[in-house]
Amino acid sequence: MSWSATERACRIGWSALLAFFLTGMLLDVLTVAGILHPDEYNGPPIWQIQGFLNIRAYAESSGEQIFLLLFALAGLWITQRRRWLNWAWSMPLLSNLVLHAYIYP
Repeated sequence: MSWSATERACRIGWSALLAFFLTGMLLDVLTVAGILHPDEYNGPPIWQIQGFLNIRAYAESSGEQIFLLLFALAGLWITQRRRWLNWAWSMPLLSNLVLHAYIYP
């Protein structure tokens, strides 16, 4: 596999992960707005066995912040073709930090 094909595969994977994180951020905003009620949500059995009520608590316990930091640092390695995408690498980490600082203290 050539370098350009590897870089393209990384870009595609990154774009899918960015869409996943933006969807998660939207769900957090809807929860804060009172539209969603995560306390009423019953997650998969592994969450219940470990004592977590929702996916946010489970993700935080499994090192989500470290993953987001590594995800943002990966943006320094893969250069996007559009300028705004270079900045978007750190968007999931920054938005998560803002959510925890102001919304979920």
